[in-house]
Amino acid sequence: MKTILLNLIALVLIAGVQTQAAPVFETAATAIGASDVVTISKPDGTHPGDLLVAALMLDRGTRIEVDTPSGWTPLRRSDASRYLGMATYYRVASSSEPAAYSFPLDETSKWAASIARISGADTEDPIDISGRATGKNGDVTAPSLTTRSDDTLVLAFYTNRRNATYTPDASTTLQYDEPNTPEGLPSNMLATFEQAKIGATGNKTASPAKSDRHWIAMQIVIAAGEPAAADLSGFSVAASDTAIGSATVLTITDAKDTDGSPLSGPVATAVASSLDNLVFDGEILFTDGNATLSVLLTTAATHSLTVGLEGVSNAENLTITVSRRAVT
Repeated sequence: MKTILLNLIALVLIAGVQTQAAPVFETAATAIGASDVVTISKPDGTHPGDLLVAALMLDRGTRIEVDTPSGWTPLRRSDASRYLGMATYYRVASSSEPAAYSFPLDETSKWAASIARISGADTEDPIDISGRATGKNGDVTAPSLTTRSDDTLVLAFYTNRRNATYTPDASTTLQYDEPNTPEGLPSNMLATFEQAKIGATGNKTASPAKSDRHWIAMQIVIAAGEPAAADLSGFSVAASDTAIGSATVLTITDAKDTDGSPLSGPVATAVASSLDNLVFDGEILFTDGNATLSVLLTTAATHSLTVGLEGVSNAENLTITVSRRAVT
């Protein structure tokens, strides 16, 4: 019978909702090659509703075109003339994602590519803003952007026409650094950071180990999903010590459902004792969030009672001492 109570408490706990902050970088899949198709595995742990952002670093720049695969939306393309290209895309994961994704090219190219998995993004309009810069030689700078919403996640992508690895900007977190070493180019690095408030993200400069060729850098700002409604459910419960043979009266006060409204009417309730197992499982009548309930505890000892209410996202605990009846 205790299982019944535990199941009820588990259900009401699930009803609790947490508010959402900035999107979160979760995992990424990377790949390298020299071919006319870029193939990248699905990132580990992909769930429906996750945002997937693909970044393709391409040798030969403007001479290479990418066919957008079904289900993907082009995000931004940037080229350092005919020497180097970066193409980015996004999609929101469904319940039936393939094991890998293919991006056809119109010609063979050396490439390094990745797909980042992000949770908590706005699934309707996930891209807040994006921007890019190109250059020759030296450090690689992803240019500052002015965000349009609070609590964003910023992706900073870096590539150059070398198989370089990078020292990331100190204000960012390195997520991967996977150059196409066998082919000698291109490089492929992602660093991320959170932007709590609307405003300038600032230039993010990374230093490549090899820096004598063309480079491209890009910032992409990911918007957060709408915050979930606050869970206002809860209640208080109290009781006095008692003796065997006398009912223990539980007084439940200030019981509210998830929208903060006081509970009224019959509400499914369960009470379990650490010693006497399930001692009540039924409905009790609430008026403006208040109710009383009598339970009979049969073991003379200190009991830990757990009280759960249907539709309320927390269970309450209290301790009751049951004494032996006086001998007469």
